[in-house]
Amino acid sequence: MLTSAAISAGDRTFQPMAGSYNRRLTEAVETTVTDDGKADLAVGLIRTRGAADRPAEEGVGILPHVAEVTATIENVGDALAGETTTRFWVRGADVDRELRIVHTPELLPGDEIEVTALWDVRGRQGTYVITVTADAFSQIDEVRRDNNSATAHVAVLGTRVELV
Repeated sequence: MLTSAAISAGDRTFQPMAGSYNRRLTEAVETTVTDDGKADLAVGLIRTRGAADRPAEEGVGILPHVAEVTATIENVGDALAGETTTRFWVRGADVDRELRIVHTPELLPGDEIEVTALWDVRGRQGTYVITVTADAFSQIDEVRRDNNSATAHVAVLGTRVELV
């Protein structure tokens, strides 16, 4: 089962869309673009998918105890956003660490990309907070930074990871 949830990033709220795994992000609020001539990366929808939810052709080479955590990164500014890194962090009763750093290619204004981290959930049970941060090391000059991170609360049950 593919799961998604509404999240907040700064003063922006993102709502999940019904439909397929690769659907694009739709915002529930208007975005104001300034004429500052700067990029502005924002983290949008965060989703999880376990082995039971992966089509066989997409799961080749991924072990059954590995879950996918996918986030949408969008350039809501009015200038090119250069290459950056996106950080996935996981925090729970038994862990507080970086899950993965993902290379994020440059994005034109209005473009978005999905970035995915793989999470070995073997031996994990309970609730966790996953934080995704675009431009994690402040590599580019942006209009604002308060929309660079978003969080998702998840529950791990066996090999399933579901948003709560």
